[in-house]
Amino acid sequence: MTRASDFKALKWRNIGPFLGGRGTCVVGHPTDKQVFYHGHSSGGLWKTEDAGQYWIPVGDGQFNMGSVGAIAISEQNPDIMYVGLGEPQIRNSASWGDGIYKTPMVVQLGNILV
Repeated sequence: MTRASDFKALKWRNIGPFLGGRGTCVVGHPTDKQVFYHGHSSGGLWKTEDAGQYWIPVGDGQFNMGSVGAIAISEQNPDIMYVGLGEPQIRNSASWGDGIYKTPMVVQLGNILV
């Protein structure tokens, strides 16, 4: 088991990528410690079910744009997920979005509603 104190010695630094494909957000499942979702500036939405060892794209064909800027999972009902498209940073390489998507999580995010 990992303790919070084990992470205090870690020194994090951004090593890129700085343009397309950079990670923009991450969220963990509220009840399953192995499941995480990771959004990218132009690389879509990815999911791991083994704490990051393998990742699968789960947003392909589900969104009108590939830029994921925010992710949230309801703590009261983990089957409900919100995905905000676009990036909040104003910069020359920012990727635009087209709104917030909400879904009951079915296999690969099926049936996304706007």
